[in-house]
Parts: sequence; C-alpha cells; structure tokens
Amino acid sequence: MASIPAAKLKALLTSSSDLSKASLGTRIMLTRMRLEVQNDPASVDSKVVELEQTISTKPQLADDLATI
Repeated sequence: MASIPAAKLKALLTSSSDLSKASLGTRIMLTRMRLEVQNDPASVDSKVVELEQTISTKPQLADDLATI
C-alpha cells in the first residue's frame, strides 16, 4: 500500500487532472468529491479526511491514486 500525503490528496481534489489511469470506481468517487469541493471550497479539508478514511479501509485505493 502506498502512503499518500494529505497535500497530494488535496491537490487531487482541487485540480482537474486526468483520471483516465484510475479504475472506474476511483474515477467516479474522485469526480463526485471534486464536484462537492467546487460547490463548497471550504469543504476541501473534510473531503481530504474522508478520502484518507476510505484509503484506510480500502488499501487498493491508495495504489490506484498513486498512479494519477
């Protein structure tokens, strides 16, 4: 399992980087979270925490995010 710093997760949530290398589930989740952050920029820190919690329960997600 790759460890992903919170700063990188925040960058993933606030950017419009290409997600084509990620699995379908990861693309769907990140797209949803990006939209939520765009609609409420103050929520970015809570979305980073949510993403970290998801990574802790689904270690394969960290590997997928590391390829983006």
